[in-house]
Amino acid sequence: NRLSDSSLPFESNSFDVVLCQLSIDYLTQPVAFSKEAFRVLRPGGEFIVTFSNRLFFSKAIAGWTGKSDLDHLETVLVKLEVK
Repeated sequence: NRLSDSSLPFESNSFDVVLCQLSIDYLTQPVAFSKEAFRVLRPGGEFIVTFSNRLFFSKAIAGWTGKSDLDHLETVLVKLEVK
């Protein structure tokens, strides 16, 4: 059974840290995924998102391609509703 890229198979408040490393630009539902990340975090937990300044154009979502590193950071902070 394959999980969608937006659901995490964990109880709420399960983790102190959620790490999304070098993959946010390939998720088809990044906002839903970030909401799931915050759901599984314990109060005071950290959601860490890292991304590279390189990408595979054939795999990255359209909202990520053709943008600067600062645009990518804005996408992560604003569009993913990172607090």
